[in-house]
Amino acid sequence: MRFEFADPHLNGMSIAGTNGDGITYIFRTYYRAQTATPGYFTNFFYSDDDSWFQGGGAGNGYGFHPYPVNASGQTDNTQLENHIHSIADGSDYPANTGTWVNHQVTFLQWYLNVVQIINNGTNAVTYRYYYDYENNPSTYIETTGHNPSEPINPVIAFGDAPHAPGDEVLSGIIRDIRIYNTLLTRSEVDQEISSVGSSGNTPWYYNLDPTPTDISDKSGNGHNPSWIGSERPGLYTTNEPPAPTAPTVSLTATPGTIDTGANSILSWTSTNADSCTASGAWSGAKLTTGSESVSPTSTSIYTLTCSGAGGSAEDSATIQVNLGSGTSEPDMQSDFGGLSAGDDPENWLDTASESSLTEDDAMFKIMNVDGENVFGTDQTDTTNIHSHYVSIGSANWTNYQYTGRMRTSSASDTLGVTIFSDYPNSDSYYRLRREDAGSFNIAPHGTGIECLGTTDTGVTPTPGIWYRFNLQAEDMGDHTSIRAKVWQEGSTEPATWQVNCDDTDTRRTMGTVGIWSVVSGSDVGAKYWDDLRVEPLAAGVPVNAPPMLSFSATPEAISIGDSSTL
Repeated sequence: MRFEFADPHLNGMSIAGTNGDGITYIFRTYYRAQTATPGYFTNFFYSDDDSWFQGGGAGNGYGFHPYPVNASGQTDNTQLENHIHSIADGSDYPANTGTWVNHQVTFLQWYLNVVQIINNGTNAVTYRYYYDYENNPSTYIETTGHNPSEPINPVIAFGDAPHAPGDEVLSGIIRDIRIYNTLLTRSEVDQEISSVGSSGNTPWYYNLDPTPTDISDKSGNGHNPSWIGSERPGLYTTNEPPAPTAPTVSLTATPGTIDTGANSILSWTSTNADSCTASGAWSGAKLTTGSESVSPTSTSIYTLTCSGAGGSAEDSATIQVNLGSGTSEPDMQSDFGGLSAGDDPENWLDTASESSLTEDDAMFKIMNVDGENVFGTDQTDTTNIHSHYVSIGSANWTNYQYTGRMRTSSASDTLGVTIFSDYPNSDSYYRLRREDAGSFNIAPHGTGIECLGTTDTGVTPTPGIWYRFNLQAEDMGDHTSIRAKVWQEGSTEPATWQVNCDDTDTRRTMGTVGIWSVVSGSDVGAKYWDDLRVEPLAAGVPVNAPPMLSFSATPEAISIGDSSTL
């Protein structure tokens, strides 16, 4: 018995794909040993309706199915291997790669089949068969032949082979059928298996749960197959127990925002779970239902994963810590020499890549360079990572200078320092940076943040050499002034500012400091910072500002013989 799609080529589905786009078939099979009239096994064919050959001449078609290991006489169907059979204009292109056991079929087991008809564009077609995609998604057999012509009476048949009904049959169950008149990528195949249409591709036909009375097309395309003859399969049912129910978990933090030193209560419940494990800002085994008091010193994410017979579930809660609930004069000195390699310096909080605000203390650490312990990163596969200085009142620092030194390892390394940073509220700040192979310059970051004026120091660092910096940010009432200078350690500090620029619109007027780096692509060298210090500016006078002179004469106009006071 079989059902088939007649004349698919008249309904947008040709033998090798419409307009050369290829075809993808996805379906599940459950094989049983044949108990009567032993013969070949089949799954489906695209071929001529009445014969593998067309009127005794050259044939065209393909099939993907198990094949007896002992093919002689087709009498031994207790051992099967997966097989591709294709024929194009009389030329036979079988695929029997490897040994039998590599592709051997196990009876009474579901197999997820993925078939791809790949039009190579050179009058050649590759037939690829993933015969156990669910358990071995990278394993397939394939064969390549020249591009076949459309059969005289083409059909797509599931069940008995259209050219040998009753002899080449499917002994088992078939379901979850999807046919696409395009070649799906592996990623798209995975999406379609999970949910039909989720990859953006509409199936030419699908029916995930076909029955003897309903094999209709559920895609809305109207490509409905027909049963051939009066014979029908039985409806398969199972008495297997239902799958275990998946766990659920709910985790909350009350309150969700606290001041530094205050507590928040984490509360959680779960269902269908045998155990729970904490990660993120907490750790260890937890009860399946419970509560716990925590007192984070910075914004933190708490995650709880609960597991049971039906799998696992995860939930997270974020506690925001208000770091601006105090005031202090800008004052910070980080000399890392007293720490050990691998340490995380106090009050420096690392955040994850892509300018994330999520804490990830694996980004920066104390490193030993030329016998000195300094702050640095040797990450190689992340980008736009930060470490922020976090202390009570640091979020409200204003009118200060930020000094220190930094060092690259290779000519293309990217690194910098940040000032007036809005962390932990947003990734907005002014930044002194060196990007790729360029010179140190001001590069603000954040919506509407800019700096107009002289922004480039003209100093391009040499790898392996320390460079001192002095970076100042000052709220001038109607604009924010940014000044900077950079010089090689051991040389004379420049007398004037190399950078002097202003931000007048959506500007920052306060915030903390930090360090920044890119560590992907060509920017894979280690980067280092040291001697980081913050000091307040004298009111209205930039630290290290050039000398100012005021000169006047009173009165400014006199007669000959009179005097004026300078």
